Amino acid sequence: IGEGSAKISLKIEGGRLVEGWQRTNMFFSTTDLAKSMLSEFTDLVNAVSLNPFFEITPFGVHIDIEATADPRVVLIEDVSLSRNMVPPGGSFDVEITLRPYRQEPVVHKMTLNAPGDAQGICEVVVRGGGIEEPDQGSILMGWRTIRSLDELLKEFSAMETNDEVVAEVRSFGPLREDPSSLEAEEESQRKLLSQIKEEKIREGSFKSYRSNYYVDGLLRRMIRVVPE
Repeated sequence: IGEGSAKISLKIEGGRLVEGWQRTNMFFSTTDLAKSMLSEFTDLVNAVSLNPFFEITPFGVHIDIEATADPRVVLIEDVSLSRNMVPPGGSFDVEITLRPYRQEPVVHKMTLNAPGDAQGICEVVVRGGGIEEPDQGSILMGWRTIRSLDELLKEFSAMETNDEVVAEVRSFGPLREDPSSLEAEEESQRKLLSQIKEEKIREGSFKSYRSNYYVDGLLRRMIRVVPE
């Protein structure tokens, strides 16, 4: 397969995976579509089948692919904010202009909340899923490890998909100067990506929705968070 777009649905089941685990993602390539989509598929299947916790037997894999030569791509073209200053926890609207490939642009609106502990200048980032996605910092920095297959699958489920439009507020947080905050800081460093994502969704500083396109692009805007 050369250029084109594809949606791939993967389901893994067997053994103790009573309900199985599944993931659907969108891919696009101008040169080798098969390589792009099968790379993730292979990595996920190998990670689950070779997991260090227990053997999954029998091991079943179901895959469904919808492919087209058409470029099912949408570009994040512009972003505007309804406010340039908010209090901690305050809400504001984000207007996102999206342009499907060689078509007229469409506008989508989201409402975000500034983090409750934010202060000063924060970034508002609108991006395609998987673009500049946060990594598993707690694991990479040696704060913790994955301890079970359930944890492993939960982290896989938290991974963004290429058809997502993501809007988030990135706060540098308050300065932690007193020793009593060190325990809280260490605890935050131990959190897995799924935990961090869940907290951001609850506070409203992270929102996303899935489209029918491969979403390309990243735009940043600035907002000032000032206590009332």
